[in-house]
Amino acid sequence: MRKRLVVVLFIFLFLLIGKSITYANNSIEITNIEYGIDNKVNLYNLIELKITLQNKSQDYFKGKISVEWWEPKNDAFATPVASRPKEKKFSFSKEFELAANSKKSIILPMCFGDMIYSATYVKIYNSKGDVILNKQIVPPKKGYNLSIGLLSDQKDKVKYLIKPSQQATSSITVVLLDSSNFPITSSLLERFDTIIIHNYKTSNLSADQYRALKNYIIRGGKLIIFLGENYQKNLSIFKDNFLEGKIMGIKKGDISLNIDEQQLNYTSVVVDKENSEDIVLNDTRFVDFVLKDGEKISQLHIQRKIIGNGVVLVTSFDPFELDIPAEKRDKLLGFLLQSCYSEYSKLFQGIITNSTSYSYSLGVSNSIYNLAVNVKWPQNGLIIILIVIYIFIISFGNYLILKKFNRRHLTWQFILFGSIVWTGVIFGVANVYKIKQPSITETNFIVYNTDRKGYIVNKYYQIFTPLKSSFEVEATDSQKIEPLVKSFKAFVVNLDYANDFEYYPWEKIIFKNVPAFSVKFVRDLETYELPSPLVEMKLNLKDILKPSVEIENKSNYEINHLFVFLSNNMAYVENLKPYAKVVKSFSNIGTDIANGIRNQLYNFNKNRQLNYMYINRLVDLCITSIPENNYSTFYAIGYIKNFNDLQLKVNSKLVKTRGEAIFRVDIKPTWLVDGKMVIPYGIIVPVIIKNTFQNSTSYGPGVQVSYYGKGEIEIEYNVASVLEDVKKVSVRNDSLYGRNNVNEFIYNFKSKKWDRVDLSKAILISESDFGKYLYRGKLRIKVVGFDNSSVATIPLISVEGGGK
Repeated sequence: MRKRLVVVLFIFLFLLIGKSITYANNSIEITNIEYGIDNKVNLYNLIELKITLQNKSQDYFKGKISVEWWEPKNDAFATPVASRPKEKKFSFSKEFELAANSKKSIILPMCFGDMIYSATYVKIYNSKGDVILNKQIVPPKKGYNLSIGLLSDQKDKVKYLIKPSQQATSSITVVLLDSSNFPITSSLLERFDTIIIHNYKTSNLSADQYRALKNYIIRGGKLIIFLGENYQKNLSIFKDNFLEGKIMGIKKGDISLNIDEQQLNYTSVVVDKENSEDIVLNDTRFVDFVLKDGEKISQLHIQRKIIGNGVVLVTSFDPFELDIPAEKRDKLLGFLLQSCYSEYSKLFQGIITNSTSYSYSLGVSNSIYNLAVNVKWPQNGLIIILIVIYIFIISFGNYLILKKFNRRHLTWQFILFGSIVWTGVIFGVANVYKIKQPSITETNFIVYNTDRKGYIVNKYYQIFTPLKSSFEVEATDSQKIEPLVKSFKAFVVNLDYANDFEYYPWEKIIFKNVPAFSVKFVRDLETYELPSPLVEMKLNLKDILKPSVEIENKSNYEINHLFVFLSNNMAYVENLKPYAKVVKSFSNIGTDIANGIRNQLYNFNKNRQLNYMYINRLVDLCITSIPENNYSTFYAIGYIKNFNDLQLKVNSKLVKTRGEAIFRVDIKPTWLVDGKMVIPYGIIVPVIIKNTFQNSTSYGPGVQVSYYGKGEIEIEYNVASVLEDVKKVSVRNDSLYGRNNVNEFIYNFKSKKWDRVDLSKAILISESDFGKYLYRGKLRIKVVGFDNSSVATIPLISVEGGGK
């Protein structure tokens, strides 16, 4: 018994001493961790993690630091996520040395997952490989609706939390930016919904920071520039052709802005009439300016422009410089934030949501089938000739062999057998050699705006590895690269990057021990400018109810699929040859663009070789190309299977890639017809001011909506926002989408009463009637249903005039 007590005491003392030694050796501390901007990031995006370490001992330290991201296993769906065991999804480690009593900052790549179920750790290992420090990083939860980055030299004026009046819930967070914390890559800026420039000398930004700002906008970000008296500071960096316009000087006077608070209802925008008001800025100093190819929101005081997938909004005044009550300033700021969108963009957001009811299917398995090994075979005719020559040579050789052994009666059997064997051997050897080469598909997402400028807004490399291998991808001088960790738009990436992956931010990616039949995704963070659009389109409006479009391919690429959208109508072209022209009529596709494209490809495609997987992938890519900021309901989306064959640096060598492109061409909604500017029916989307109907059906992106039963609907068209110098307005409400047992009215702004009209046939409002029916370029219509048999449809308007 005494011996047992001695043994137990000895073990206890041993463990105590071992633990004391461990703690004694743990002299390394993490004093600070920085990531993203203001320690806020977007989830599932690779970021820089800056970790500051301190060695408090008198001894030199050599060890390793590691970051790890753990997520619940993708088990059966019946298992609750919270109860699933976690697995390592991403890790990165780096050896380091630290002198006695010193500090050191180390930068590592990291990714944060879902903050509820995932976990992120920083671990320190000693030279023996033992963990001496394990710290979990918990990023702050996103408790806000919008995130704004604010470039300002006057922090005292903007230090309070901005609360846009149109936000129903709590708040929005504002991060103050300057040249010291402004990132040099757009991926970090993507956490901001909007960036505002207020009284800041933007030329303080470096060339890389300015490039990141432009990439952020082109990819889909929003920028607001307040001009005011400090406009020269705010615009000091925009010396290239990125943002063009003309400034005529500073003026002083009254500014009247109509503030409409809007929200989505079904597929349409509803105006809160009680909160609709005019904000008058008396005796205000403002900048007289014109934004080239910009859209005028409120006379010339607020103008916006689409650049790539993003928006730039410019105001003639600076809200922070105005001597107005804080409540009115907040309301004005909320309106300006809201103006980064429009009725069109909100309706497009709705249609994208409706269209993506199916799940994106472009995953690893699909990509393998779609990424054929990158070998270009000759044309079919040449292949047949080579096969005939090959069979002749093999047959003649077999004949000579059989003749020598006196077995000529077996000639044809041996010829057939030999041909099969030699064909298998030769093609087998060729394929083994072929699949050793990396197969890379480069997918380009291209946008051409209405000013005819084009951008590659996103570029992805899909690297297919048919054999187990390791490879290294390096950025060229014009690239900044990063691996896709989770998902982006049409690409679903569910790959395990743990322990087989090294990333040196924006410069190099090393994939280790990649298993066979895998696909790795690499994203290029840079954007690229392109020349004039690939296609030109002219709308034929001779028959206003049955428009057609003339399409001309202006490039030397064969466009494999082209979809042209006019409101809720679509025209389709298959295989448009280089420099060819074609005229196509439109057909109605309803609300779901995805199904419209899919049905077109399934049912009407001449090329029967298209398989379901290819079609699903093509639909995914097309839907991905419809942005939330598309203010025009007239645009085209095309797919080019064989785009530029470019190169990617793999294992220190430039490897040829197979290029494909999905492109969108935005087209101005105004058309020159017989010397007059015309906006066709269905382009101008109204806002709904009042609606008491209980039932509705949408037949298009908020343009054609039918309402059933007893009730009334009041809508408003903002004609002046789309076309200046209006000469005529035509309004009609035929029975194409339902019209039964209703009365229709147009609002008379002079008499303040509703005038009864019959919209079964188009009515024309000329300039002599503008005082009655147009006020500040706005037109109001009301449709009233009497009973359950009533069917009311939103009327369509067409505008003729000049200006824009």
